[in-house]
Amino acid sequence: MTTGMMGSMAALGCVFALGCVADMGEVGEVPAEEAAPLPLMESEAATPVSVLKLRNGNELRFYSAPKEGTAVLEVGNVNNGPSVTQRPELRDASPQEIFWAVSEPGTPVPEGLTRQPLTSATSAMPRDRMQGWLVETMGASLTTPEQCTSDVLFDEAYCDEPAPYDSHKCFFNRSGDTIWNSGRASSYKVGLCVQEGTVSDQLTYTDHNPLGACGFAFPEAIAWTFTISAGGWINWVWSAGPGDWWRTYTHATTQASGDIFDHGQRWNYEPNCL
Repeated sequence: MTTGMMGSMAALGCVFALGCVADMGEVGEVPAEEAAPLPLMESEAATPVSVLKLRNGNELRFYSAPKEGTAVLEVGNVNNGPSVTQRPELRDASPQEIFWAVSEPGTPVPEGLTRQPLTSATSAMPRDRMQGWLVETMGASLTTPEQCTSDVLFDEAYCDEPAPYDSHKCFFNRSGDTIWNSGRASSYKVGLCVQEGTVSDQLTYTDHNPLGACGFAFPEAIAWTFTISAGGWINWVWSAGPGDWWRTYTHATTQASGDIFDHGQRWNYEPNCL
């Protein structure tokens, strides 16, 4: 074990209380303090239950609500290294499974995430994986710069429909203001990477309570708003909580300036109301 990695594990004395931020260290070819800038967050709807800053400078923000479900927002720059949520091993993973895969061994799992099963019924991941197995497996490749999104990993992450997903949309080399709506879903995943220019990117959603034949729709909420420049990307994974809650999502890019970007999303479509 390198001195840098020992230092990063020591930094994990932070207990993952509400809003607690943990730094996973500065191991590899690109120390965090020299990392390329991340997309600029303008707003987020909720305080994350934990934030993991990867050794390449990219970060993951985890959210949890008792009924509405759990989510993870991955924010990064291709010049720092690859996305972890786009890895084929995590293509159908829940937010808790993602936390387990990228957090250092011994890191407490936030209480909100423990409500979800550690391994979903449809997950292809082995059930005996040690905590932090993905970061360990990736090794030096975690800090290796890569292209934006038009590649096999992005295609597999968003452009097909492994269980539990059954619907998707993918757009490559797009530009200008765009809006994408999802159907009613209890699992949803979206990603966007900017190749050129700058865009303002926003994700909104509407929660639906299952009471009544068609459920009660709550007011629309903003999950997050970002300004994303060339090389920046965001990925979002959401899983509904217990009680048959579901959501509809709207993902929009506006105020585009000389932009070219790739976008993908997929979800499991819930049945029509009776």
